[in-house]
Amino acid sequence: MSFLTASALFTFSSCADDHFDVSQSISGTKTIWENIKENKEISDYAYILQHVPYSIKEKGFTSETYADVLNSDQTFTIWAPENGSYDFNMYKSLIETGTEENLKKVENELIRNNMTRYTHIMNGQESEKLVLFNGKRGILDFADNTFKGQHIVWANIASSNGVLHITQAPATYEQNLYEYIMNVDGASQMQKFLQKYQVEEFDEYSSTPGPTVSGQATWADSVTSTYNVYLGTAIEREDSNYVAIIPTDNAWNSVYEKIKSFYNYRDKYIQDVSARTEAGNDTILTGKETKIQGAERDSIVELHVASGILKGMIYNANWQPKQVSITSLKDLAKVDSLETYDGIKFKKTGTLNETNDKRYTFEVDDYVKMFGGNEPIKCSNGYAYLTDAWNFSSSLYAPTLEYSAIRYYDSGDNRTVTTSGKVSFVNKDLDGNKTTATYDYLNVAGSGGDYKVKFRLPDMLSGKYDIYVVALDNCETNKPTMFKAEMTLHTKNDKPTTDSKIINNYQGGVGSYGETLKETKRQNFYTHMAKTDTLSIDPLVLNFDFSTLTDTICIAKDYEIPYCYYGLDEAYPLLTLKCSTVSSDWNGKSEYQYCRELKLVSIILKPKTEEE
Repeated sequence: MSFLTASALFTFSSCADDHFDVSQSISGTKTIWENIKENKEISDYAYILQHVPYSIKEKGFTSETYADVLNSDQTFTIWAPENGSYDFNMYKSLIETGTEENLKKVENELIRNNMTRYTHIMNGQESEKLVLFNGKRGILDFADNTFKGQHIVWANIASSNGVLHITQAPATYEQNLYEYIMNVDGASQMQKFLQKYQVEEFDEYSSTPGPTVSGQATWADSVTSTYNVYLGTAIEREDSNYVAIIPTDNAWNSVYEKIKSFYNYRDKYIQDVSARTEAGNDTILTGKETKIQGAERDSIVELHVASGILKGMIYNANWQPKQVSITSLKDLAKVDSLETYDGIKFKKTGTLNETNDKRYTFEVDDYVKMFGGNEPIKCSNGYAYLTDAWNFSSSLYAPTLEYSAIRYYDSGDNRTVTTSGKVSFVNKDLDGNKTTATYDYLNVAGSGGDYKVKFRLPDMLSGKYDIYVVALDNCETNKPTMFKAEMTLHTKNDKPTTDSKIINNYQGGVGSYGETLKETKRQNFYTHMAKTDTLSIDPLVLNFDFSTLTDTICIAKDYEIPYCYYGLDEAYPLLTLKCSTVSSDWNGKSEYQYCRELKLVSIILKPKTEEE
């Protein structure tokens, strides 16, 4: 029977976009299965339907085959491919293994990819968007007489429980982005890590409701989707649109050990910890013990290292700054700003734009290189860039740490007096762009004699750092700030020890003293500012209060933190700043040459990596 003859058997008055259920006017006398098994042109497909069990989410595989289901009173539309149009022997071999994995593959990629609920007939000149039985999306194109691009050679074979179409070949199964990530060759290290966080999840949107029984909803069929708890995105959903950078094993291995060196945990940390009582009083919890040993430590390190590698992996293709497209190398070459699905921001090196926030922005010289340099693979819900090199800045896994002096103040001695304040001034950068800088600061002074103040530095990674203290200039006395610094941290023992000689090699610094970048004479101030990483200010154009200027003081270069503290609540280094009234402590100079009152904004630790 020809296509035209079969089509002429039926006349339909409904719109092409309707979902047709079985009605007496269009139903045949035989079931879909009976129509399939009687047609020799699709006998291979009949064999597959007879030998693949039907699965339900709650029960797994049932005793019914797809032949049984298509012989029931449930309503379906089936697109059955002609013999010889696909690799039947391959599917037959998968079925004969009898394994759940192989049977699921045949069920999901072939059978459910060519069927859907309800009756969908070829009628009209428009197209109909369908949700298939495996949750994938497909187009039934009336004008081109195709289903998901495959020509329909025999349409609208009416059945008592739906309709059967015969196609020139089966609809191509397109992996979604998550499926591609978990199956692409050459990325086994990433896949091994992600597999630990994979779960099966009921997809209510793609499933078909059944009757309500005893007040409880049931499902005529239930579609499941695979969800990855670690990634936490919707990249498995067919109605999403994401882009992923996928590191091959070469890319993964090239950076894994570098990142791992920043997570050198001790087996045990013992530390006295500052805390608050329920009444709000300060107290010390002595001898608090933190253990990270064996398999637990290995698991924590693996999680942190993998997270460092995968931080720049996933992007929402529909929600980028300025709605830029990122689905080809040509698109990437034009990009200025990008943002990952979890808010990590990138900007082109040297640009000022909406992502120009130093705390969250990473500069990129070449987005094409960052994405691997190869055109992406098209998936059913996005695009995948496979990269053989990890082309991100090391600051993505080892960022500069900045600790607010107010928030991370730990304690002082009985002569320490602290208050807080807030100041702002207008800054003009070298390009003439004006910004307002606002600082919350901790004002530290002594009530008499020497005094000291301690700051917690939690979540530090192991490795070498340059350490800076950011202070406000104290213009009430017209004197620069000077102080000593000590670091208390774990070295060889479970309990921390104090290093009272932080060596300063910065521009011929002053040994264990914090180096001051201010001089008494104001005309030299701007020369010193140019040597620091602080904001550039033009005194000839802007009006500002000199008492609100900041000074970045380097107190150590290449200072080594031997052990990692990341994620530990009760173990952390302590930085102590000390001011003295003894003139010998200031290299023989009178203490009256310096201001002993500290206005502290923050402590900055910049990690040293192989890039520097």
